[in-house]
Amino acid sequence: LYQQLDSNKMAVGGWSMGGGGAQLAAKADARVKAVLAITPWLSTSTTTAADLNHAAPVIIISGQVDGVAPPLQHADVHYNFTPTTTPKLLFEITGADHNIPLNPLTGNGDVGNVAYAWLQLFMHDNQCYCHLLNVDSLNQNNTASKYLTNLTCTTVAISQPSDATIPFQIFPNPTSGTFTINLPTTAPTAYMIYNVFGQKVKSGMVSSNESLNVKTLPSGTYYVAVGNAFTKLIKVE
Repeated sequence: LYQQLDSNKMAVGGWSMGGGGAQLAAKADARVKAVLAITPWLSTSTTTAADLNHAAPVIIISGQVDGVAPPLQHADVHYNFTPTTTPKLLFEITGADHNIPLNPLTGNGDVGNVAYAWLQLFMHDNQCYCHLLNVDSLNQNNTASKYLTNLTCTTVAISQPSDATIPFQIFPNPTSGTFTINLPTTAPTAYMIYNVFGQKVKSGMVSSNESLNVKTLPSGTYYVAVGNAFTKLIKVE
């Protein structure tokens, strides 16, 4: 790793008191470019908004029934105290205690995917991950009991087909193997499916209300594009 690390671009993360410490580290060191705070704990009697007044994008992962760091006293306060000018995301996991949020496989990998996407977006400026973090991406299942973010996605780094924009619907979502695309046209239209790394995993032509088979795809979140529309996410279970 000698001379391979950029000491001016760092991410910090931690769990419980370490999650609170990660927030304080971002306040103390402007080189921190991203924060991962897992069920963060800071003293409720002394913590103020000034303690969390930093510009480092922060993702806060909490547990709905955490008895050690109850969200209303800790994670929610962290989110609210972080300035509105700082990119921030609060991901509260349904039914989770103080420890469950440590497992990246929680929610069929939702926790790991969101944390990884956050680091890719803010450490590497990889804009294709932004759409994995918006509100719609997690509201499709019961992983999140609360999902708040001020993040806006204005750029997509993945190249798009040149057809005119075509509004469409997909269902069921999540899917266990097949899903249907509903189009406003009867003409067969090109479609593409991308994984979260921006790699095309399936493509072809589809007609309205035609079912597509994705049983060969690994479980996870995918983007579905029809024409040059790149606005739909689907979860394959």
